[in-house]
This record gives sequence, C-alpha cells and structure tokens, in this order.
Amino acid sequence: MNTTSVWVVVIVGIVCLGLGGLGGFGIGLAVSGGIQAINEEVGVKEEPADIEGAREFEHEGLAAMIPGNWIVHPGNAYKTEDGADYFFFQSDGYTSVEFYLYDGPIDVEEQVEAHRSIVNEYLFGELSETTTNSYGGLRGTGINFGDDYFDNTELYNVFVVSGNTKSLVVVENYFEDDSEFVLPGMQLIRDTIQFK
Repeated sequence: MNTTSVWVVVIVGIVCLGLGGLGGFGIGLAVSGGIQAINEEVGVKEEPADIEGAREFEHEGLAAMIPGNWIVHPGNAYKTEDGADYFFFQSDGYTSVEFYLYDGPIDVEEQVEAHRSIVNEYLFGELSETTTNSYGGLRGTGINFGDDYFDNTELYNVFVVSGNTKSLVVVENYFEDDSEFVLPGMQLIRDTIQFK
C-alpha cells in the first residue's frame, strides 16, 4: 500500500470519528471500501503479517502482541462521543482490528446491535452471520458476518466484553481474498490479548 493511500484512509477515519463515533465508523466503512476497490484496480495487495517481528502493545488494561508491519492508529487513543478510548491496528492494506475501551459496564446486546446496524447500512449484498462467545482467551458475546463486495467478501467480527470496571468492544474487518496474509496477524492478536 502506498503512503498516500495510507494517509487518506487514516485522515478519513479520523474525520469520520470526529463526525460521531459509531456513525463515523459507518461512513469510514463505506469510504474505505471504495478506496480498497480503487487500489485493487491498480494492484495494491496485502503483505503477509510479520509474526517474527511482532511487538507488544499496552493501553489501559489491554495488552496484545501485534505483527511487526502493522500500525497502531492513532498513536494515543482517541475519545469517542460515548466516552470510549478508540484505537486500531492496521495492516499495510485494508485489514483493521479496532478497539473501544470503556470505563464500567456496557450493554452487550446494544453494542453488538449498534455495530451490526452500522455495517448493514453500508453493505452491498446479503449478510451471512454466525455467533461466538470467545475472542482468544476472552469470554463475551460476538457476531461474525460477511458481505459480498464486488467479487470479494468483506468480513467483520464484532466481540463485546462487559465488566464491572472496564468493558471492551473489538471489531475486526478484512477481505476474504486477503485471509492467507492477514489471518495469522489477527490470530496473533487473539492468542495474546489480555484484558483486565
């Protein structure tokens, strides 16, 4: 992915977050999908996740290993309108693992439904959906769903953990055609995530 494309995605994401947390997330999905389609036409592809060069990440009770060639955006967590610390890990392509950290408990079903409806609003095809109760060693509530996007399937995994003092929402987003390159990086995060 060239430097200009990375900065366009980052700037659009930050602007969209500024427009309204989860609403901005939805706008960002639509825009990033369009950027992804354009860059695929000119040959931009994912690079394999650098597992050998993995590094540690820690923020406010959340810790995980991330691939050496993935970037943390923003460098310091951004506060959403609903008070969550927001940041995400991004591959050198279009894969992202987003984190929303809340102080105190959150409504799990409300969070799952909010992310589902935002994604649904910007999808092009029929949604297929499954449920899960784990993300690595964490236990909670999650959904996995996909959308046919041109000739590729865009996949989303939303996972929510509500605790007495801290709560967490994780949103993974990637294209099925990139699975062989990005799933090892996503699995590294899942295998090493710790949340206190």
